[in-house]
Amino acid sequence: MTDDYTLIIPTYNRSRLLMALLRFLAAEGADFPIMVLDSSNAEHRVRNRALAAQSVLKLEYVEYDEDTHPFDKFRDGVHRVQTPLGSMCADDDLVFVDGIRRCIRHLHENPDVCVAHGYYFTFLDQGANGIDLTAMLYFTPGIDNDEPLWRLRTLLRSYQALTYGIYRTPVLQSVFDGVQQVQSLLARELLSGALSVVRGKIARLKCFYGGRSHNPSEKYSHWHPLEWLITNPREFLEEYGRYRNILLCALTQLSTNKFSLAETERIVDLIHVFYVIVHAPRESHDFILDRVMAGYDLEEFWSDPAIQNPLVMAHYATPGTLSGRADGKNRLRRWTSQVVQNVLSGRSRLQPVTEEEMTWPKTVTTQTRIYRMHKNFLDFEPKELIFSGPDDIRALLASLDHYTADIR
Repeated sequence: MTDDYTLIIPTYNRSRLLMALLRFLAAEGADFPIMVLDSSNAEHRVRNRALAAQSVLKLEYVEYDEDTHPFDKFRDGVHRVQTPLGSMCADDDLVFVDGIRRCIRHLHENPDVCVAHGYYFTFLDQGANGIDLTAMLYFTPGIDNDEPLWRLRTLLRSYQALTYGIYRTPVLQSVFDGVQQVQSLLARELLSGALSVVRGKIARLKCFYGGRSHNPSEKYSHWHPLEWLITNPREFLEEYGRYRNILLCALTQLSTNKFSLAETERIVDLIHVFYVIVHAPRESHDFILDRVMAGYDLEEFWSDPAIQNPLVMAHYATPGTLSGRADGKNRLRRWTSQVVQNVLSGRSRLQPVTEEEMTWPKTVTTQTRIYRMHKNFLDFEPKELIFSGPDDIRALLASLDHYTADIR
């Protein structure tokens, strides 16, 4: 089944983390083609060549000049894919082989779905000090409306990236052809998702699919809409114009779009206005304007909790994912804590827990390492769809035991 799928791993100067990911995939039984796209410097490139030569995986190693733009590398890589399905995974992240297989099966069985993925979490690898499972990152329901504008509305209403889902290869290739026409990271990410939902339905399967690393990455600019609006609103609007034209062109070519051109333009603009509003919380309004009018640079105040906390709360209060009922949340909180305590104590049945047991993070020690599971990872409603009991947590941690960035 997995011979019709290719995993693409772009890498840049992170040979140790690339080794950890490939080691993890091999231990999890990956039997599908893997393509490593390497634009690293000479030191890391030597390590990566040796790693590719020694790998037991079906691995193709492709080299690029060190100054290759990441999206040029991505586009070239996806056009090299020879299988009907493909996806990407960053070199510092991880993806679960079982989740990949489930997504492949779902795409085979549902021809109107163009992207399939599961649930993602964030993790922090602290070496000898263990791994923190910090939060649930991508968890919104699938998008299965028949009309492309409705699918776009659903994506942008509670946006979570589709970048690392499993795509039908022609869709993936057309998406990366489209995003070459804009320059900013924000427009490229949003356009990749928007063009995807224009092309077809999106499936969110009830399984863990990927882990996104919390370790420091490259510094981003023009990635978050609020950050860009603070620094250069005119430039933001000019890029939106380019983005908008590409998206409208894709929409107007579809027979399934039942709206006129004028209606399509108006709806697309409204969808994006509300997207920006969600990412510019009112709680931060005075704080931002006070500092801008006082002459502060963005770097001097962007990381302040007065901005970041409301943005985080907006993410975890995504419409359509939480019940909004206090009794339901309280039941889940008790259920989650009981599941974790069963893992800790070996109990096979749900039993009442004490207030002391409700503290966070929850710590579980395996033969390999210590895991600290934080509140935003476990005490969160979508997990009710994934964790049916203690065995599911044990299975997740057993897989994560295979991930190690220690060079040995």
